[in-house]
This record gives sequence, C-alpha cells and structure tokens, in this order.
Amino acid sequence: MLYDSAHDAQLYLSDTLVRLDGEIVYVLGVQSDMRADVHTYKGERKQVDVSELDLTPIKLGYVFNPDENKPMYLERTPNRQWRQGLHGGICARKGERGRGISLNIGGRIVKRLSENNFPALNRAHRIAKKLRGEIPFSSVLSVDYVDNIRYKTMIVGSFKDKKIELMSNFFYLEDTIKEYMDNHYKNL
Repeated sequence: MLYDSAHDAQLYLSDTLVRLDGEIVYVLGVQSDMRADVHTYKGERKQVDVSELDLTPIKLGYVFNPDENKPMYLERTPNRQWRQGLHGGICARKGERGRGISLNIGGRIVKRLSENNFPALNRAHRIAKKLRGEIPFSSVLSVDYVDNIRYKTMIVGSFKDKKIELMSNFFYLEDTIKEYMDNHYKNL
C-alpha cells in the first residue's frame, strides 16, 4: 500500500495486526523513514519497510480462549473503519458486537490465530465428551458433548454414528461440511 506520508501510514497501521512473511505481527508504529516497528507473537521486535507488510484480511473464526479455558468464535464487527489491519475495535466474540476484544500480541489468542490447528472431528468429539464442553474442528465448525454440530456458534445439526446430520433448514451448509470432510478424511 502506498501512503502519502509517514504520518498517514502511522494513522492507518499503528496498533493493528497485519502479516509479515506469512506471520501475524503487531504494528507498534511507523517512523518518519516509512519503516514500521513490528512485534511478533514470538517476542521479536523488528523494523521493516511499510511496503513489506501484507494487509490481506486475517482469517478469524474459532480460537481457544486461554483466559476462560474454552473456545470462542471471533468475527469482524460491521464498523466502518479508516484503519487498516485487524484491531480490537473491529474484532469481537460472536454475539457481542460493540464489545471489542484485546488482541494483545503477546497473548495466546493471536498465536492461535496464526497456528489454526484443529483436531479432526472424531477426536474433537471425544474431547468434548470428556470435558463436557464444545471443541472446534475447523475455523467455523465445532462439536459439543451432547453431539450438536455448530456453525459459527449456531446449532445446525448433530453428530451421530460418526456422521454429520444437518437440520433441514441448514442444508445450505452441505458444501461447507463436504469441503471439510474431503480435506480431512480423503485417506480413509
């Protein structure tokens, strides 16, 4: 992205999450020479040229919330913003619009956004039963201990006999479920 001045770059990028070489980084600020001070979730601080920053949207969805020891679903709130990158003012838990969350770069939530590791559905189901909770098995799908399948926190079906059965008003999700199953169970 081209900016008219370092001041503009500072306004657009300061205190946001963007990518650098595929890794999520926190932009602390922009210097007068158009170099951004960034901080990685691994604890490294770097100075990079602003043109090296990748502003493509960071994929949100289910992440594990270490403070509550359970998953939460993050989504962008429909706020018009002039800032670029992801910041707490436009990121909230599903159903809690208007209440931003802390995207502390040192926090484990950002690390989970970066890793995007989920157990396979069968394993997620076993864990959910054991913990009597909800476990995500993709960025948008989860299973709970009473066999409910959730899409972005909304119950859309059930998990019976190692198969997902969608409720009739959620058949439009068949392609999403099929894509997940094809990607994770192609060798079975």
